[in-house]
Amino acid sequence: MSSPSKRREMDLMKLMMSDYKVEMINDGMQEFYVDFHGPSEKYGAGGHVSTAGDVYSYGILLLEIFTGKHATDDMFKDGLSLHKFVQLSLPDQVMEILDPLILLDDDEERATNTAENYNDKVRRLQECLVSLVRIGVVCSAESPRERMEMGGIVKEMCSIRNIYLGAGIHRE
Repeated sequence: MSSPSKRREMDLMKLMMSDYKVEMINDGMQEFYVDFHGPSEKYGAGGHVSTAGDVYSYGILLLEIFTGKHATDDMFKDGLSLHKFVQLSLPDQVMEILDPLILLDDDEERATNTAENYNDKVRRLQECLVSLVRIGVVCSAESPRERMEMGGIVKEMCSIRNIYLGAGIHRE
């Protein structure tokens, strides 16, 4: 089995090599827009490139990374999307839908900590994961007006990182 980082690299390579078409459009006012068409309409493809579109893509990418599922997977049909699937899990069932590779248990970490300390670290890790997934859901909202702005995303991600690092739940 390949490592999670290798799998994600392959996912990015597949996206870059897929059937996307990019057109430059001159609006007659010496401004150019990029029209982006993807292989699947249900994946939110099409339309002008915008910051709101970038936020949407970032949200979908977060959801794909943390669930290990793709927005175009066969399970997402009949009104169920990756966004809706994750949204329905918030906040109490998030741990059940996460990619199992994210939740690898560390026996050494468990052995070197008291049960209370270890449980506190696990709780904080879960809080961080729920927060990351929540950002993915908000960023991938259908309406651009409901999505976070990039400044808010950066602020939230930094806060989550600080909690993660401050709790001592990362591995060096």
